[in-house]
Amino acid sequence: MGNMKVTAVLALCVFLCAGVGFAQPMAGVYTINAPGGGPRDYTTFTAAANAVNADGIGDTVVFDVYAVSGDYNEQVLLKTYAGSTGKWVKFRAADGQNVRVYYAAAWNTGVVQNSGNAVNYKLENLTLECVSSGQGNALYINGTCPGWAVRNCRLINSSTSGSAGFKATSAVTGDSLIGDSITVVGADGINVQAGTCYFDGNVITNTGTGVCNGIITNGAAGTFVNNRIMVASSNGRGHEHQQFVRRLQPVLQQHPADRQHIRRICAGVGEYLGHAEHEEQYPHDHVQQRLGLRAIHLVGG
Repeated sequence: MGNMKVTAVLALCVFLCAGVGFAQPMAGVYTINAPGGGPRDYTTFTAAANAVNADGIGDTVVFDVYAVSGDYNEQVLLKTYAGSTGKWVKFRAADGQNVRVYYAAAWNTGVVQNSGNAVNYKLENLTLECVSSGQGNALYINGTCPGWAVRNCRLINSSTSGSAGFKATSAVTGDSLIGDSITVVGADGINVQAGTCYFDGNVITNTGTGVCNGIITNGAAGTFVNNRIMVASSNGRGHEHQQFVRRLQPVLQQHPADRQHIRRICAGVGEYLGHAEHEEQYPHDHVQQRLGLRAIHLVGG
């Protein structure tokens, strides 16, 4: 009789444990809002990010995102996770999908942002739009979060003050924005406070009318190449390290056919003489600045 009781108790324990289950580290391809759903499908970015945080990763994780149910109105907090060193977590629009995430982000927050020192996150072919009237950002990093990579995304910010398409307020290192479209009507297209980042092939448009800039680095190091920058305001700067005067002579030498055009443009931008001390750190960016009816499009290097 005693043995029967022990057997019954053990059987009950096995049944209960099987019902509870144990989470396995995530790996491979998952979906967000895929047609038909499925066991590897999540309904929101937040649910997917929480799963990564809770379960960790055993290998690279990719979320293919669908826009079947429309746009995503949420703030996406990408969190720390346990898992394989050197692997990463990617959120990308599924083939043929136009995925938009929008949110009224508050001051020093973002539509997408880190929570803790989250590393190795990648975003691809997504639209991130801040619809706040305050000082929020489309993408915001505050912490030591190396390995973030943003590829072919659209960062949009309709706020008119103190905001940015991408803002990093701490020493971010090893992060990159490549081939992205950044459109803002506020303070800065890109604002990096410290650290070393890589920005290549981005199109940055700032249509704001105040002190509105293309790229502000506040002394941070980094690599800025092949970016196309348009700033509408005469009070703004295309790139705080982009100089317009000291490189004029080599530009004239390399493009003799454009000498008259360049001289005519520079006649209307005497105020930029004060920025000549900002050297040729980023000579390959293309800057266009509208001053009334004039436009600057100087190509260095």
